[in-house]
Amino acid sequence: MRNFSHNNIKKMKRLQYMKSILLSVSLISCITSVALAQSISYPKAQQIFTVKDYHGIKITDPYQWMETVNTEPVQSWMKAQDKTINNFLDNETTNTLIKNSMNRFGKTGKGYSVPIKGGKYYFYRVQSPELNHPILYAKKGLDGKAELLLDMNKELVGEETFGGFSVCPNGNYIVLLIKEGQASYGKLRILNINKKEWYKEELTGAASPNIGWTYNNGFYYIYYGESETLNKKEASPHSIIKYHKINSPQNKDILVMEATKKKEEALMLFSISSAHDFQHLVVKTQQGRSDKNMLHLIDTKNHSKIALVEVMKDMFNYVGSKGNHFYFYTNKNASNGKIIAIDKENPNVSNWKTVIQERKEVLAGGSTAGGNAMNFIGDKFTLLYREGTHTQILVFDLKGKLEHTIPLETGWIGSGLVGRSDGNEAWFSLNTFLSPNNIYRLDLETGQAEIFFDRGLAISRDDYKVENTYYKSKDGTKVPIYICYKKDLKPDGKNPVFIYGYGFGGWVATPWYQPQMLTFLEMGGVYVLPGIRGGGEYGDAWRDAGIKLHRQNAIDDYISAAEFLIEQKLTSRGLLIANGWSASGSLAAAVTMQRPDLFGAALIGIPSLDMLRYEKYTAFKGWTSGYGSVENKEEFLNLFKWSPYHNIKTNTCYPPMLVTVGEKDPTTPPQHGYKFVAALQAHQRYDNPVLLKIVWGGGHGFGITNEQTVETKSQEIAFLVKVLDLDVEKLK
Repeated sequence: MRNFSHNNIKKMKRLQYMKSILLSVSLISCITSVALAQSISYPKAQQIFTVKDYHGIKITDPYQWMETVNTEPVQSWMKAQDKTINNFLDNETTNTLIKNSMNRFGKTGKGYSVPIKGGKYYFYRVQSPELNHPILYAKKGLDGKAELLLDMNKELVGEETFGGFSVCPNGNYIVLLIKEGQASYGKLRILNINKKEWYKEELTGAASPNIGWTYNNGFYYIYYGESETLNKKEASPHSIIKYHKINSPQNKDILVMEATKKKEEALMLFSISSAHDFQHLVVKTQQGRSDKNMLHLIDTKNHSKIALVEVMKDMFNYVGSKGNHFYFYTNKNASNGKIIAIDKENPNVSNWKTVIQERKEVLAGGSTAGGNAMNFIGDKFTLLYREGTHTQILVFDLKGKLEHTIPLETGWIGSGLVGRSDGNEAWFSLNTFLSPNNIYRLDLETGQAEIFFDRGLAISRDDYKVENTYYKSKDGTKVPIYICYKKDLKPDGKNPVFIYGYGFGGWVATPWYQPQMLTFLEMGGVYVLPGIRGGGEYGDAWRDAGIKLHRQNAIDDYISAAEFLIEQKLTSRGLLIANGWSASGSLAAAVTMQRPDLFGAALIGIPSLDMLRYEKYTAFKGWTSGYGSVENKEEFLNLFKWSPYHNIKTNTCYPPMLVTVGEKDPTTPPQHGYKFVAALQAHQRYDNPVLLKIVWGGGHGFGITNEQTVETKSQEIAFLVKVLDLDVEKLK
């Protein structure tokens, strides 16, 4: 779908959809799936043309009606699509071999969370592979016996799911977030740990168990509104900070701070942290996913507000506090990040002190995802630094002197660095391509990190190799890349290669343990993860070079990675698999639209694909800081240039494609996938399949239960086996 001027609606309706809006027709040589003998009869989606004017340019959308997902025509079409994919993948032998392999690699023992200390106890959760929900334990001291606290498999009912927990500093209370399925919002429940009794109140409209504790049997939390409103697809979260006194009804909660309701600032959001003395609440205010924010302190005695930073020009993230000094990560005059101190009694910028200077490595404290880790524990700054594919933890004293350097295996630290301000230990989880989430304890006095909870291995690490290297993008930029494969693999150009690229929001791309990918490698595959611009591999400049008007750089980085792998004779044209999930789903789809000749298959998961209407729905409205907005003409023209939905060309051979959506996804609503699949099925001119996988009841993830997650990922591998003719017999 391309840009066009609309002069005659009736005439346009008589034309084929894509033909009417093409600037040019692209006819290229087709890489057809080797395993397909005949075309698929797809469920038909009616074309009802809707026209919208963007800055004087009229855009026609024949599938906008599918955005109203609960109507009978859409529901019938969804069910028909479900039958289509199930029929296509109906091979019991193949499906069984794949699931058995995934289960074998997935049986790595129990999964542990990082311990949280409350009073004399450590609290943590344990997830067994055979159970859908975790079990919470308490352990007195490091060497104490694990005591069962809560079995969430018995506590949860119906479609309820566990969303995390928070323990008060003295260990008397624990707050749990409970959701319906994979909903973004849920309710907070409070347990008296000593009495093992639930309090009557349930606090609705919460999105996170990250609350701000006080020492007087209460806590601060962020309230987003009533569930009925939040569940609407057009809903935009509206932050309110409330204070709750334990053992009192929610309607008695005190409103402490409310985001502005101005139209242009409708996505102003809060995040909160308890100061290390619990006498103050640190409040960060930002607009959507913007990297700029304000800072305030709330006095927990009277809920009064103290302004630290009142203008949104730079990023600030709380690290810790001591006395009147509050320590923050900032990118102000430091694109790689630094640590500053602000005196709450004299917060003027002229009095700020730099405690830890900017380094050549990137301080992982700026993005909203991707394994950032910072803390202030026992008067020591414990900070995670990255440079390209290399990661290390650095420990500094109160004056900024470096005390310890702890190099880490390449992987993802999803837990952050956890510890108490009065402690001498930092806890973190490390997830690598060859080992699942192990829990480490770092002794801050000695600088030694040791595994505390070992999940075990289902593989022999000696059989695999993980390379860290670099390639050049289209404009000559040097881009880091991970390449994972079995050591007996031959670089003969005949290997299927799975590329996962993210490149958004400052998220740092590192390999992580995935049973389905190890299954893919067993069949002679290669897993590749490039550090695409838009991510946080080299700080703010790297992120900014791949977002908004520079989004084509991220697309070029992805395409250049594919071309590099061909040059290295790891694979060949038609054996490459384009993959992206969530924010990177649009990236992988755009890559496939621009260079369909490179790829033998594409797996597009929970994506945003109509980039002209993505900001209309749910929390995705807050992502304009990364994608841009159609309200801005220049950004609109750029979005239209690469939007996957608007760049489907007629008479073009697209590779076999599987698009996965969550039926109840509150972040990237499923209508993106519905519209894209309907359009592509209507205009794919060759036998390569275009299929839709609906995770029924699912949200922004792979499934509600472990079983559903395995089913989703195993179907992706089964799809690749069929369209690329992979040797599934190697899984026996």
